Amino acid sequence: MPDSDAKPAGSLPEKTLFEKADFIEAEAFFYKFPEIEDIDLLLPDTNGILRGKRVKRDALRKVYQEGVPLPGS
Repeated sequence: MPDSDAKPAGSLPEKTLFEKADFIEAEAFFYKFPEIEDIDLLLPDTNGILRGKRVKRDALRKVYQEGVPLPGS
């Protein structure tokens, strides 16, 4: 028996770190620029030093859903 709470493939869960509009904007960006393969995720630490990680474009959905651990040093 199918799960009545099951989400369609490709849908975001009810609670995410970002608004659905943010993800739609990212999808539109990838559609416009299909040659982009990697995304740099960058945040400044408390001293203003950029810390980050590079992810494949296919992994961006997981970043929007769950976040991503970033280096602390």
